[in-house]
Amino acid sequence: MPKTKAPDIPEAVQRQVNEIVQKFNQRVIKDPDLYYVPRFKGKYRIISINRGKLRSCPMTHPIQVAWPAQ
Repeated sequence: MPKTKAPDIPEAVQRQVNEIVQKFNQRVIKDPDLYYVPRFKGKYRIISINRGKLRSCPMTHPIQVAWPAQ
């Protein structure tokens, strides 16, 4: 049986994740040189942390988002 491609994360959910991460950066981290950046590739969500001029590294704690819609 052929594999079925998993659906991409919908734009609405991507916007929701972006808003959550932006609020977290502003309210919790409060450091303009240290912030999380969400990225999306197909069905995957990747969240990296940027540390000023240093390279980013992946976030190890997941963010709960309502996707896929139930």
